[in-house]
Amino acid sequence: MVMKMSRKALSAFVLLILPVLILVPVAAPVRMQGNPTPDPRNDVRTIVGTNFNDLTFGTSPDGNPTWYFPSGTQEIFARWYYHDVPQGATLNRKWYRNNQLFLEKSEPWKPEWGTTGVMNHISIYDHISGLLPGNYYVLISLNYDYPAAQISNVFTVADAPAQTTPPDTATAFTNLSVSDSAADADQVIFPAGTPSVSVRWNYANIPVGAVLERDWYFNGVLFRTLQETWSAYWGSTGRLTHIALYDYQNSLPAGNYRIVVFLRDMPSVQAQTKFIIGSSSPQPDGSQLFSNLTLSTSPAGPTMGIFPQGTQQIFARWDFAFVPSNTVIVRRWLRYGAPFLVRQEAWTRGEQGSVNDISIYDFESGLLPGNYMVEISLVGFPNSVQRAFFTIS
Repeated sequence: MVMKMSRKALSAFVLLILPVLILVPVAAPVRMQGNPTPDPRNDVRTIVGTNFNDLTFGTSPDGNPTWYFPSGTQEIFARWYYHDVPQGATLNRKWYRNNQLFLEKSEPWKPEWGTTGVMNHISIYDHISGLLPGNYYVLISLNYDYPAAQISNVFTVADAPAQTTPPDTATAFTNLSVSDSAADADQVIFPAGTPSVSVRWNYANIPVGAVLERDWYFNGVLFRTLQETWSAYWGSTGRLTHIALYDYQNSLPAGNYRIVVFLRDMPSVQAQTKFIIGSSSPQPDGSQLFSNLTLSTSPAGPTMGIFPQGTQQIFARWDFAFVPSNTVIVRRWLRYGAPFLVRQEAWTRGEQGSVNDISIYDFESGLLPGNYMVEISLVGFPNSVQRAFFTIS
């Protein structure tokens, strides 16, 4: 069912299914994005044309993304991608500290910035006393004519907690568990429809600046990997409880999960666990209408969950059986948890078989980076729902 389109139309996604993926923050759960709060961008349905993407912060124009900065930090840069920005547009920036606006600036988009690229020279600074501690929120946008060119995120400037030297000097992750909240009892099986799973583990003697990696697997496929610098705010020894995977809009897909946390440069410092959401087995009456939803860059290629930036086409493949006649299929694709394409049409593929010709694509610019979810279902048949999620990094 690959659609033939004009060259002009190829710049838009032809979508049919979609995944969502949610993941962790550094201070509060974040929607599978690795930022400390869910990405609140305005209108991700506009996936071509003028848009902003992937706002991060650092102490230099091109350094590692950071969400916690020690007190005394003198300058923090905001970095983001921009696409197809017209000359004459106005760039607006608002910086908030502890929910109070403290800096606002607007200026015309400069010709030397070009129309597409990376903005990395915007910063706030205090080279005399250092930036004040607090929780910061940044909103960057173009004038109202470009709703997709709006992006925001948060970071914290804070003193590191007092440290004590533990009797055991071994660097380690231990006692990793999952539950439906940061403090509830450990669980390994969650009911279908669970919107959030919290991950908790103990850590000891972790050096500040080490790189923490978290790999998430769904039905045996790696769908999300996240790296971030170990923050002085966490300290070297303690317990992390703010990591979470969630989808409050659609609930997490049923299936088998595994989470692995480790230090990138010290892989022996590792902890992992498995858990199940719902059941991946057929319905009690044996009529699981759709099953085995996977993703790849070709109709028969290997199953993938993480795709490189610049990927032009992603196929969704699944099996179907006992599909009633005169039914209607719905395909939803989401990016960062927000729908950008929904398609509904009559089912014409018969009662039993496989689908491998459904895809989203952009053969001119490549699909936009981000965290995606695809959902397929038959209207009126809850036992047909299949979801998968993936990342374009």
